[in-house]
Amino acid sequence: GAYEGGIRTPLVVRWPAVIRQRGAITTQPGHVIDFMATFLDVAGAGYPSQFQGRRPLPVEGKSLLPIFQGHEREAHEVLCWSVPQHDAIRMGRWKAVRPRKGGPWQLFDLQSDGTETSDLAQREPERVKELASRFEAWLKRVEEK
Repeated sequence: GAYEGGIRTPLVVRWPAVIRQRGAITTQPGHVIDFMATFLDVAGAGYPSQFQGRRPLPVEGKSLLPIFQGHEREAHEVLCWSVPQHDAIRMGRWKAVRPRKGGPWQLFDLQSDGTETSDLAQREPERVKELASRFEAWLKRVEEK
């Protein structure tokens, strides 16, 4: 899904050699795109510039290793995703969601409304426009491949 009720899920990790604080909880957002960056970081490996004769999309994720080690990591500036029913973008405390087949964007302030009950799109049209523009740029980039 695109709404917090379907995506705000825990990631449980056990790695005694790295995670020293048992039972630690963090509120730092992560995304499935962070797994590749984490695997490369842990392995000390580079990302290929060519794969089967093609240039892959760059890694957009950020390693989760600093979080596992008990540190803060630099947050994603923007996270975008598209699922069968919705498109969504998150930038800091703001999140916009729209129906995949078109329709208006909804805007939520996750800092004050983590359950996404108050659509602020009418009050913040410029913010919606900025998020929509960033989403469309992301979509164009990933659909080109």
